[in-house]
Amino acid sequence: MRIVPVPQALDDRSLDQLAAGIGVWPPTERLLVDAHATEWASPAGFTALLTLGQALAEVGVDKPRFTLPANDHVTSYWAKAGLLEHAAEYYELIGKVPRRRADEQSDVLIPVTPIREHLDVHAVIGRINERFTNILKDELGHPASVVGGFSQALSETCQNIVEHAGAGGWVAVHAYSFRKRLGRKVAVIAVSDAGVGFRRSLEATQAKRAGDRWNDGVAIETALIHNISRFRDPGRGQGLLSTKRYLARWQGKISIRSGTARVAIVPPWDDEPPRTEGLAWFPGSQVNVFLPGPEAAE
Repeated sequence: MRIVPVPQALDDRSLDQLAAGIGVWPPTERLLVDAHATEWASPAGFTALLTLGQALAEVGVDKPRFTLPANDHVTSYWAKAGLLEHAAEYYELIGKVPRRRADEQSDVLIPVTPIREHLDVHAVIGRINERFTNILKDELGHPASVVGGFSQALSETCQNIVEHAGAGGWVAVHAYSFRKRLGRKVAVIAVSDAGVGFRRSLEATQAKRAGDRWNDGVAIETALIHNISRFRDPGRGQGLLSTKRYLARWQGKISIRSGTARVAIVPPWDDEPPRTEGLAWFPGSQVNVFLPGPEAAE
């Protein structure tokens, strides 16, 4: 059995450490995903853990084991965030599983939600409009006009799963404090799928143009920076463009990890490199959108 350590704090960037622990793909031995020492996970961490379990199920290997955090407060929050009820489908859970269910009425998070088809996207957007309006207005201090744009960004990001991934995915939305990097609260959308990834999705139409340069990083840039879709019909690729324009107004951030690369549009308050290559491979694609409170945009 191969042990895959989960970082003490699992987010969109420390996901690279989780990926490095997986080894060859598909695994040649049963995996034990070990989160006993993990103390915190972001929405990106939750959706990535489910993506890993889903991808392992799809390649037909033995069901992996998953050691829950030793800290009861952490496992309770993971149950509240909806991770554990979905993780039970893909992992053999080790440890005390809280009886607590996902909190569908929380004012600071929307629990992890599966995305399988367009109807799922519409359901998520409906829940955003019902509950996240207060977060953006009261917690982050945004005007009401921001809510529509945030919902549109969420919709466009989720639609990417349905149209491009070729497999199901997951979305989670949380609002929490970025004390070290920003000093104020941020609303975060995390979307992850176990699909074909950006490189394979765009390969048929874009690989020849890039020639020897074609790789995961170039593929992500083709979509994120140049707004090019694998679909040839006019107007395609505009979803990410509208999301970028919306985030630019509020100094928000978007990052995409797919395969062995991550590309980000980085605001002044963050220090992530715009493009990182040579990462350990991870299934599918992971998209993260960060919307800070309005003070950060001044």
